[in-house]
Amino acid sequence: MSLSFDQYLNDLRNTPIKHKPILSFLGFPTEIINLIIYHFTEGEFNLNFSPLSKSEGNNPDYTLTLNHIRCGHKIYSDLLALSSTCSYLRIYLGPSLFKNVSLIRENQVDAIMAAPKSSELFSDKRSIHRQFVKEMVEVNFGCCSLGELARSGFRKGVFGDINYRSRFQTEIALTNFVTYLECDNWTLQNRVLAYFPNLKAIKVLDTAFPGECCEERVHHPLSPAINALAVDPVQVLTEATKELEREQNTESAKSFRDLKYLHFLSVHANTLTFVKGLSTVVSRVKRLDLVVELAQITRQNGIGRLRHCFLGNDYELEELNLFIDCPYALIYENILCLLSEISSSCPKLAGLAIRKTRRNVNNDEVEMYVSNEGYSGIKFVRVLSNMHNLQNLTVDLQMLGALAFPENVIMLNPAYREFNSKRSHAVRCLTIIDASMTTPKLPHKLRNITAFLVQSLNINELAFSYGEVIEQAHVLALDVVTNLVEFLTTPYSTVKYYQGVERVSTEKCWSVSDDTMRREYYDMSIMDLLKITTRPGNLYYSKLKVTSASLSGRIAFNSPRYRVRESYNVSYPMVTLRNYLQSLPFPPADPDSRFFSSPEMEDLIVQPQYKSTTDECRGYGSSRAFWSSETSLSELEQYCLTPKKASQLWQ
Repeated sequence: MSLSFDQYLNDLRNTPIKHKPILSFLGFPTEIINLIIYHFTEGEFNLNFSPLSKSEGNNPDYTLTLNHIRCGHKIYSDLLALSSTCSYLRIYLGPSLFKNVSLIRENQVDAIMAAPKSSELFSDKRSIHRQFVKEMVEVNFGCCSLGELARSGFRKGVFGDINYRSRFQTEIALTNFVTYLECDNWTLQNRVLAYFPNLKAIKVLDTAFPGECCEERVHHPLSPAINALAVDPVQVLTEATKELEREQNTESAKSFRDLKYLHFLSVHANTLTFVKGLSTVVSRVKRLDLVVELAQITRQNGIGRLRHCFLGNDYELEELNLFIDCPYALIYENILCLLSEISSSCPKLAGLAIRKTRRNVNNDEVEMYVSNEGYSGIKFVRVLSNMHNLQNLTVDLQMLGALAFPENVIMLNPAYREFNSKRSHAVRCLTIIDASMTTPKLPHKLRNITAFLVQSLNINELAFSYGEVIEQAHVLALDVVTNLVEFLTTPYSTVKYYQGVERVSTEKCWSVSDDTMRREYYDMSIMDLLKITTRPGNLYYSKLKVTSASLSGRIAFNSPRYRVRESYNVSYPMVTLRNYLQSLPFPPADPDSRFFSSPEMEDLIVQPQYKSTTDECRGYGSSRAFWSSETSLSELEQYCLTPKKASQLWQ
């Protein structure tokens, strides 16, 4: 029987209505939230892709890019306000908003200007420390009802539980999102790193951590007769091993082992060896940048402790940058032993840079042992040959020139030019550096040493980074690499020539005029910041110029070739001797003379040819990889090297 309309209405009134839940903003999928944030920031910030801004994408790896520059200086305050609305958005946006933190400096300007310690304007680490702590434990709790409880999580022994940590400290605090940190020795000593559980990169920008001084033994590298006064390398390593074994189980060592995501460390060698437990991270990091003051580290027996850091197997290290203050470093037995131990313990090592620091420091004499057995150059090449995965070697020409080789190499005996290396594969790239190039050819001895190194390691790519001190330096730089390639392809006696170089490149990294122009550009921006009469609009752009300054960057007024790599592919066609001689700028005779009619003119020889190509953006041996290492060197020189003693003339 059909229901009446009134009965139907009664049944409808008595039926409970099932309300659909209202979908909130946080209930959307992450892709939708990312799209909302993308439109909220007017298309400048997209979390659906890698959150790399244009400024960070142009900067080398492991360099300081301020967070508001990374995300976009116009939208950073809006994103920060959005992340402060709830804990979900703070946790979601935190990795992008607080990725990089420096407790040492506000920007890179002091390192760009090479300012003395007394003239640094943006490296007041005490003020930066206070500001950071205030931001972390005071500003973040301004509107929080449980602020005092969260603040208590940073103290020890809350509620009688020494292990108590608030949710704010473990999930919401900005220290949980920091992956790149610049700090000092105090931060390492006091276990402050425990508040940064997700660190991936650490730069310790501070002077050498003090160690116990040993009895001073003075030795000059050019005086092998007094080697008996120096400490034997075996004795140095034995004493350091006993000391470091006692430090492995300390509480400090445990705090460093807890940094499970760490894969980059830049530090002074003394700090690495004398801060208890810090050496435990060496086996886990993928890149290590070390600045070494030889005179200082040998007085404190630090070289033995440094060698002990690499006594092991299957280290994860893939890139090592050694910045040494002595041009004769590669002739010392302890340095060669250190490189040998690195080659044994680091089978994945793909990039090695051995650079000479450029800043003036205390020129104390080095106390190291120089072996009289064999030649340092041959030992160095043998160590490099044992690095089976090496893809890029970067070395200063000044350090190569100090190596000792047999007279057969220096005088170019044909027997030593034949490539007979047992390497199963080739080193992809050799980068040679001359910060003050003045001639179109390498000196005779240095050319022969470089050629021997190229053939011994079976180099495929030759890169030349140079400094301009005279006009038209780019032409001289190209002559340097082409003359070296032609020298390698010239046969001597019955020895075969070398045609393994497939690519050459040059880059003007330093220039008196361009570097001066950059310093004046930033100096004018700093003066605008200090002026009271500067208009607000101009003040904003001056501040933006200073905060976005980069050690590896260039400005619009620089010359076109400044810090731009020019690359060329090399081919080896065969041509007749006649055609080769006639193609020279100054042929030895007229084309119609009897000189060119002899039968010898029909002999075939190799004439290298070069075709312009583009530089690879990433990878070992690229310009980006070089500037990552060069930036690290400039920063360590600015903040870690012992300043040169001032003259007492004006005291």
